[in-house]
Amino acid sequence: RIDIIAQKSNGKLSLRVIDQGIGIPKDALPHIFEKFYRVQSSTDSGIQGTGLGLVLAKEAVEAHGGVIRVESELGQGSQFTVELPLPEESENGKPES
Repeated sequence: RIDIIAQKSNGKLSLRVIDQGIGIPKDALPHIFEKFYRVQSSTDSGIQGTGLGLVLAKEAVEAHGGVIRVESELGQGSQFTVELPLPEESENGKPES
């Protein structure tokens, strides 16, 4: 199961993606946004990938002025949080160009 929660507050949009998967070992967390990095447990379990998905996600989020973070416990799943700035609204309530 994967939950996606969106919340708007303080001029930011926060998106949380939460799973109950295999989790990420603590020693791997500082490296998961590095190009071609693959967590050892995923390679052992036969999960395929190139190690580029999180790198591309981080680049896209940062290109829009946002940040991406992860919290994870091995065997408990992971939570990825993306925070993006929202455009400021004009006096008529519409985003400014």
